[in-house]
Amino acid sequence: MTQEVDNTLIHCNKCGFEGKGKVSGAGAFIFMIVLLMASAYFLPLIVIALGFMVWIISQPSKRSCPSCKSSDVETLTQQQT
Repeated sequence: MTQEVDNTLIHCNKCGFEGKGKVSGAGAFIFMIVLLMASAYFLPLIVIALGFMVWIISQPSKRSCPSCKSSDVETLTQQQT
């Protein structure tokens, strides 16, 4: 089993930081796990949990600046580095 390493560099428009960005968004995954566990007691919740899982997977990952925590960042390409 291989795991993809994310080496995407970002440029922060707020503080000017350039480097590896922080990926955020784990809170929605925890909520989905709670929904799946609750569906053992109330079966229709599994439909909501599966729909929520599809929505989470379809969303792009959110990057933020590790220095100032701003989400106003741009992805740098190989030519820009």
